[in-house]
Amino acid sequence: MVRAERVVSLAVVCLLACTADTLSLGAGRRGLVDAGSVEAGASEAGLVDATRADAGPTDASGLVSFSAPTELVGVRVTDSKDDDPSLTRDLTLLFFDSRRSGGTGKEDIWQATRSAADAAWNTPTPVGELNTNVRETGLALSSDGLRIWFSSDRDGGAGGLDVYTAARSDRAATFVGITRVAELSTPGDDLISAVDDAQETMWLARRDDDDDDYDLYVARRSGTQAPWSTAVAIDELNTDKEESDAFVVRGGQQLIFTRSGDLYLTVRAADGRYGAAEAIADVNSERDDRDAWASDDLRTLVFSSDRSGEYLLYQAVR
Repeated sequence: MVRAERVVSLAVVCLLACTADTLSLGAGRRGLVDAGSVEAGASEAGLVDATRADAGPTDASGLVSFSAPTELVGVRVTDSKDDDPSLTRDLTLLFFDSRRSGGTGKEDIWQATRSAADAAWNTPTPVGELNTNVRETGLALSSDGLRIWFSSDRDGGAGGLDVYTAARSDRAATFVGITRVAELSTPGDDLISAVDDAQETMWLARRDDDDDDYDLYVARRSGTQAPWSTAVAIDELNTDKEESDAFVVRGGQQLIFTRSGDLYLTVRAADGRYGAAEAIADVNSERDDRDAWASDDLRTLVFSSDRSGEYLLYQAVR
């Protein structure tokens, strides 16, 4: 089926940040992202500069271009349903959730390692200390691989998928101190998407129940020991369709997310609001493409897709 939304190049998205006007979606919704706010380590003056950085390889027409997506070598098994990839900064540790056999419950957290960023992945193994007999999903791994945030509907929560976190001393150690993050957990589904390097800004998707569509939210805190603020909706991006799986790149000034089975990218303007989102042409298919993780320079993109008939993890580069 041909999708109603037409894909537009990432180059057009980047040009939006160089204009004084901010385009927005979701008419009738109030913008709740704090005006003028910036992510940790970024200044307001640096917002436009970040979007003017080298855009990477281009095609013959001068538009930003990704390679054709390829399946992650060594990760796939039959009937696995793999999604929510999250990698370390050095690209040698991959966490994801899967319904493959060998886990503990309905959906579990798995990991794979490799010797170098260009090497094949070793056979994935379940992260047993994080998994239960129900669902573990929607995960975000810190860039050093020492802390994880994830969603689970295990016993003892507020209802639906709640937010949990755990840490470890090094990559060879077991995660300990699994804790439910009460201030980010609601009676509905709270689906973790991403966390910044400072561990002070969290992106997640929320819905009240299974009949509702997910919307994008963001929460902040002032230090890694401080409680999280109440998560607020990113209303300039939320529509009457489903938005989820937010992931930030380029120092927090661009955001990738899923809308109705396609990957989109938007640029954050100087007033703190996100501009009009554009579909990422080179990676989207006529099937479901979602759950993106990307390197901060946007040269490596890993995501989940059922273009083959089952959900598998893919990579595109530029």
